[in-house]
Amino acid sequence: MWFFVQKTSDASYLDQHQVKIWKEWTNDQNNIGKAYGYQAGKKVRHTNEHIVDQIDYLIYQICHNPASRRLITSWWNIDDLDEMELEPCWHSTQWLVKEGKLHLIVTARSSDLFLGWSFNVFQYYVLQRMVAQVTNYDLGTMTCNIGDIHIYDRHLDMIARQIDSPQFAAPTLWINPNIKELSYFTINDFKLIDYQHGPTLKEEVAI
Repeated sequence: MWFFVQKTSDASYLDQHQVKIWKEWTNDQNNIGKAYGYQAGKKVRHTNEHIVDQIDYLIYQICHNPASRRLITSWWNIDDLDEMELEPCWHSTQWLVKEGKLHLIVTARSSDLFLGWSFNVFQYYVLQRMVAQVTNYDLGTMTCNIGDIHIYDRHLDMIARQIDSPQFAAPTLWINPNIKELSYFTINDFKLIDYQHGPTLKEEVAI
């Protein structure tokens, strides 16, 4: 929602929803600089004589040119890297339409296994569901290419506790089927049904 719908690096949207996972990288202006949502909202692509951002361009191309092999978004803008509070970890997506299904490839330079990996994988699964819904395609595969996935020494004890924690059946993710435009999604259009969990396990982010 923050990156792909709100298209902003301003953390005020997160504050409104009591989301604190980005606080370690938020600057004095309560944003993360020219990272992620800033790159999503930049007007950089031309279509139908209009300049649009790369998200709107992606949706347009999936709908009108689904055979394209250029259905890509990227946060890794070398002109802006020095003005980002964090250089993007999960930095690009490629979308492929094959036999009526929308497939997604996500590429990351780095991933913290305990605190980041599962969060990011689920994040992009939700995004894939959203994009498939608004472009009227069935859900295809999701592939994650990760250059460096790692565990920090400080997280080892907590990971051991996590491994020994009780296991639960996966919940069902409900997404409002009436939403047909990506920009129309709100946080209220998502529900986790039959979600169960064990004790909360917290650790510090390694910055």
